[in-house]
Amino acid sequence: MLELMESTPLEGKAVADIGTGSGILAIAAARLGARSVVARDLDPAVMPEIQENCRLNAVPPEVVTAEVGDLLKDFRHRVDLVVANILLEPLLTMLPHLREALLPGGRAIFSGMVQKERERFLEALREHRFDVQEERSRGEWWGVAVAPEAGSEPSGA
Repeated sequence: MLELMESTPLEGKAVADIGTGSGILAIAAARLGARSVVARDLDPAVMPEIQENCRLNAVPPEVVTAEVGDLLKDFRHRVDLVVANILLEPLLTMLPHLREALLPGGRAIFSGMVQKERERFLEALREHRFDVQEERSRGEWWGVAVAPEAGSEPSGA
């Protein structure tokens, strides 16, 4: 995931880390230059941990906003990049809502899947009209960067 994030210019961009857990990807996005990051998780108990981890990593509190929410359901932000390092089933649940969360020219990076889930996720990406831009694997783990197909990008904010 970090390799895919590092290959994405984040300076001055808006990012959402969905299923953030401890906030590690939100912190990485901030350290890579993102101007704002929404760190979203279903579990309200992780919110103080995210804030503490940001403090420990010298990420200003105004850069990362911790938010309780169910994946992209009722997500009220538009961002340049969505990142999610979660299991296949929640990722599949997110795809119908992804385009609405992305600004024009935006992309998403997904990881947390194993190689044997690759084809199923690629098929779901095709069904929802997302193009694969880059893939990475490490051992059995697999991640992918995607963007809306040409002509299916979100409209301007």
